[in-house]
Amino acid sequence: MTTTIRTERWNLACDLSEEEHLQRSMKLASMVQKKFLLEDEAKRKSKLLKKEIDDLTLEINVVSAAVASKKEHREIKVELFKDMDKKTIETMRTDTGEIVDSRPLTEAELQDDFQFEGQTSSPRRIGVVGS
Repeated sequence: MTTTIRTERWNLACDLSEEEHLQRSMKLASMVQKKFLLEDEAKRKSKLLKKEIDDLTLEINVVSAAVASKKEHREIKVELFKDMDKKTIETMRTDTGEIVDSRPLTEAELQDDFQFEGQTSSPRRIGVVGS
């Protein structure tokens, strides 16, 4: 004689019916597709986040350099002057009056000046660069 001492639930292998097999197959296909779409979205978002991080890193480097050197590059209006005495073109900052560049006149620039008779040899403004 046998007596049941308790009832338990065990997880045991069972054969699937045709309908259960079809349902699981459709569920699997749906999950694989969803996984593919999520991975693709993650890659796109990762690329966007990487670009944002790279852009921010570049900005940090620029600001850090300005903080460390206490200087930064800005667009400054400059005026160019032809100085026939020195035979140079001089570039002057309009905000400070500082000469930031000086170069020898080219042959063509020297010839341009000889076309005007009676001209004085004092510096002559030849153009404005910048804003």
